Amino acid sequence: MSLENKKVAPMKSWAMRTGLVHDNYLSPEGKIVLEKNLYLKLTIANWLMHFYLSYSNKGLAKLGNPDDWV
Repeated sequence: MSLENKKVAPMKSWAMRTGLVHDNYLSPEGKIVLEKNLYLKLTIANWLMHFYLSYSNKGLAKLGNPDDWV
């Protein structure tokens, strides 16, 4: 089964948005998910991806004080 070019760009974009890929390489989190949960069946992988989708490019270091989140 091959992927059409029109499908590759969106998949790459979502992989980057979910924190699994950074600068065209697996992120540290992406490496862990690939090693431990290849088919994304574990809930923790879904939580991780949801976190990155929620916080976009802000990352953990820029979140600040949790009291300020609400």
